[in-house]
Amino acid sequence: SDQDLYSWSVDLFWLNHFSELEIEYSFIDRNNTIYPEGFADRLMEQVNLMDNLSMSDDEISGLKLFTESYFPSWYYIFLKGLKLDSKEVFFTQDKEGHLHGKITGPAWRVVFWEQLLLATISEMYHSEIGDTLNIDAESNYTKEKCEYLLRSGCDFADMGTRRRFSKEFHERVVYDLCEVNERGFDEFYPGRFLGTSNLWLAVKTKKDYSWMKCIGTMSHQVISVCAAIYGPREANKMAMRKWQNSYG
Repeated sequence: SDQDLYSWSVDLFWLNHFSELEIEYSFIDRNNTIYPEGFADRLMEQVNLMDNLSMSDDEISGLKLFTESYFPSWYYIFLKGLKLDSKEVFFTQDKEGHLHGKITGPAWRVVFWEQLLLATISEMYHSEIGDTLNIDAESNYTKEKCEYLLRSGCDFADMGTRRRFSKEFHERVVYDLCEVNERGFDEFYPGRFLGTSNLWLAVKTKKDYSWMKCIGTMSHQVISVCAAIYGPREANKMAMRKWQNSYG
C-alpha cells in the first residue's frame, strides 16, 4: 500500500475497459543522472525481492477506507489474489552509468510497479552517493513552508512518494504538515493541507488526524493509452467518457 492512490483507480479502469491490454513502460530520467557502478544489478536484486508481493487484508481495509464509495466490492476480492511478477521488470546500465529500464505485462498488474520502482530508485541513489539530511533542520523548513502556504490561502497535498529521500523522512514530512495544519485550524489560516497521495501514509496518519484524505484520481498514462488506441484527436474525449463509465 506504499504507493499513490491513482495506481488502484487506474488499475480498475484497465480492468473495466482494457482487460486484455499489454503495456510497456520505459524508465526516463529527466536529469540524465549518472548512477554508481553496478546500480542496476543492485536494483534488480530489490525487484526480485518484491516478486509475489501482494496486499494484506489490513492494507485492503485501508484502501476501502478511502475508496468504498466508488470502488465495487468485487475489486477488493480481485486485489486479494493479485501478486507482482518480477519477470516483468528489466533494468540495465550503460558504460556512462545511465539507467535504462522497461516494465512489460498486462496493464492491470504492471501499473503497480511504477511507484514502487521510482521510490526505490530515489532512495537507493541518495543512500549510495552518501547524501545526508539534517532531519531537524529539514523538519523546521517543512513546517515554515507549510505555515507560509496556509497563511497565503493555499490548499495543497503531498505527492512525494516517487521522489523521496527515504520512506522514514517522507513519513516525517507528512506528520510535520499535519501538525502545522492543526495549528492552522485554531488560528484560522485560510489555506489547508488536504492529505497525501500515498495510501500507506494516509491510513497511518488518519488515526491521529481524522480529516486526512488520500488524494488521487488518474495519471496521464490513461490519456496516453487512449491516444495510442484511438489517436490523439480522440484521446481526451475517449478517456474521459470511459472514466465516467467507470466511476459515474
